[in-house]
Amino acid sequence: MSKKKNWFYLPLFAGALVAFLGLSCEKNDYSSEQPSTEDLAVAANLSGPTKKGEGDKVAYTVLGGKRNNPFSLASVNEAKQNLYGISTGVLVATHTYVKFMPSNQNDLAELTEWEINTSVPVFDYPLEYEVVTMGEAYIDPSVSDSLYTYRYASVPVGEEMPDVPNTTLDDLYLDRTDPLLLAESFILTGNEDEIKEYVFNGGLRPEDLLIYNGTVVEQSINAPECPPGCVEVLIFGGASIPPWAWEWECDCTPPPPPPTVLNACSCPVPSNFRNPAGCVQVENDFAAMIPVQNVQVKVKDTWFTGDVAYTDASGCWRVGKSYGGNMWMWVKFENDDVKVRDGRFWLGTRVVSDYAGRFGAPPYNNISVAYSSGAEDNTSNERMYWAAAHTVNTVGNYRTRAGADGIPLPRKGLNWYNRQGEGGAAAPMLQGNVFNSWPSFFAAILLSVPYAVASYTILPDVVNQYGVDEPSRIFNGIGHHELGHTSHYSVVGENYWFGYRNHIINNGGYGEFGDFSVIGSDPGKVALGEALGNFTGAIFGGTAAAGEAADWEDNFIPEGLMFDLGDNSPTELVVDPNNTAISGFDNISGFTPAMIFSSLQPNVENIRQFRDRLGTLHLGSTPNTAGAYNTFVDIYDVFN
Repeated sequence: MSKKKNWFYLPLFAGALVAFLGLSCEKNDYSSEQPSTEDLAVAANLSGPTKKGEGDKVAYTVLGGKRNNPFSLASVNEAKQNLYGISTGVLVATHTYVKFMPSNQNDLAELTEWEINTSVPVFDYPLEYEVVTMGEAYIDPSVSDSLYTYRYASVPVGEEMPDVPNTTLDDLYLDRTDPLLLAESFILTGNEDEIKEYVFNGGLRPEDLLIYNGTVVEQSINAPECPPGCVEVLIFGGASIPPWAWEWECDCTPPPPPPTVLNACSCPVPSNFRNPAGCVQVENDFAAMIPVQNVQVKVKDTWFTGDVAYTDASGCWRVGKSYGGNMWMWVKFENDDVKVRDGRFWLGTRVVSDYAGRFGAPPYNNISVAYSSGAEDNTSNERMYWAAAHTVNTVGNYRTRAGADGIPLPRKGLNWYNRQGEGGAAAPMLQGNVFNSWPSFFAAILLSVPYAVASYTILPDVVNQYGVDEPSRIFNGIGHHELGHTSHYSVVGENYWFGYRNHIINNGGYGEFGDFSVIGSDPGKVALGEALGNFTGAIFGGTAAAGEAADWEDNFIPEGLMFDLGDNSPTELVVDPNNTAISGFDNISGFTPAMIFSSLQPNVENIRQFRDRLGTLHLGSTPNTAGAYNTFVDIYDVFN
C-alpha cells in the first residue's frame, strides 16, 4: 500500500498551513475492506416531517417585539384572584427566568456542561420576544463580541446554577395543570389569540377540567348537547368577564386515525400527537440510514417551555410532554461523553448544532431528521452534520466495545474537533492543559482558534478531518484509532503526553528511524503509543493498519505488534525493517486487549518496558514460553 508521509502539517484555515499537535494518523493508511453483500442495508424510507441537513435556513434569528409575559408569577397570581378570590392563597414560582452573560470560553464551557448535566435547555435569544424568523444563531446587538452573546433559560426553582455571570429577569409559574388559570393570565397580558391552541390544545374536553374550590367547572357553564360524532370543547369566548370568559362549541372534526405503532425508523410513535418524538439518522457508505445514538435533541415552544432529550440505540427520542402552537427543534452533537466541534461552525468555539426547523402545529410525534453524506460538496453544512453524527456514533461504539474488552475508557466530555479537508488526525489531549510545555502553547495558537489562547477549556482532545467522498468507514476507523490514544492517555496522563507532543513538534511528525531530531525526541513513546492506536483502530474500526500482516510505520512504529500478541498466525513472518537479518514467525498468542492496556504503567514508555511489564503480569495466563515471547516482541522493537 502506498502511503503519504505522516506530517502534522494540515490546512486548518484558508491560505495557512498549521501544525496538528498530538498523534497524527494518515487516512490512506487506514483503508478497510468492503463489507460483504449481507452487510448492505436498504436506505430507510423515512415517514413524517423529514428534514435533511440544510433545509430552509437563515444565518441569524430575527426577533419581533417584546411580549407581555403570561407566565410571570405576578400575572398568574392576579389571574388566580380574578378566578378564585384572594382566600385561595398565593402561588409560588416554579422556575426562574435567567439571563446568562458569558464573558469567556470558560463560561461557555460551563454552560454546555450544565445543560448536559441538568437537561435544562439554554437558548441564545430572549424567550419573551416574538420570533419572526428562527436562524442558526441570535446575536444580541448590545454585546461587543458575538461569540459571547447572552444565553437564556427557564431554570427550575432549586436547581443549582452554573458558575456563569447571570441575572434574574422574572419569576415564572410554568405549572400547566390549571388551563383556566393560565388562560386568564393570557387574557390579562393581551395574548388571547394563543389560548385555544397553545393553552387549551385546541379546546378543553370536560374530562380535562379540574375541580377548583370544590366546584366542578363544567357544571358552572352549561355545555351544549352536541350531535352524534361531535364532542363539546371549551374555548376562549371573548373579553374577560369574571368569573368565566369561556364558551363551549361542538367539535365535529373527524378524529385522526390511530397512530402507527412504529415509524419508518422503527421508533415508537406516541399516541398523543402533541408529544414531540421521532428519530435521528445518518447515511452510511451504502445509501442506508443508520441511527445516530445518544445525540441531544432540544425542543422549545413559543414561550418558556423547553426540553432536552437524547436518542437511544435506535436513534429514537421522545419528550413526555404536550406541546401546542409553534415548536422549534435542534439537534446538538454532544452528550456526556463527547462535544463535537467543527472548524466551519463558529470556528470550532461552539458545539455543532443543527436547527432542524419550526413545526407550527401538531402532529409533533413523528419527526425524522436524516443527514445524508453530502459528499458532492465537502464544504456544505450537510457534510459537517454527517461528520458530527458519525463522530457521536464512533465515540459511543468505542466506549461500549472497549469497556466490554476491559480497555480503560476515555475521560468524559472529550472535546472533538472535526475539519473539512484531506489529511490526518490527532489526539493532542489539550483540553484543560494549562500550557505546561511550549508545544501545548503552540497548539493553542495554531491548532485551535484565536479564542483558545485566552481559554484552554475548548482546546481539542481529538482532531479529525473529512475529505471529499471520504467513506464513513474510513472516517470512523481513524476515529477509533484516535480513541485508542485517549484510552492510553487515561492510563498514563500528561507526563507521558508531554514528551509525545514534544517529539512530534521537534520532528515535524513521527520522524524516521535513524534520523530523529537531536532535540526533544522520544521515539520510544511514539512507537508504543502509535502501536496502541493502530490496534484499537483495527479491532474496533476495521482499519487495515495494525491488522493481520501489518508490520511497520516509518521503520520504527510496530504497527502489528498488539494484534499479533493476541492472534494465532504462526506462519506470519515479521522482519525488522532496518535489519532483515532480524526476523521471526508470529508464534505468540493469547494476550487480550485488557492485558495489553493493563500493562501500560507504571513508567512504561517504550516497547521494551511494555514487553517486560506485560510478561510479568500476564505471560502465565497465555500458552507462550518466556523465551519465545521475549524473542518475538524484540523483533518488533527496533531500539533493543
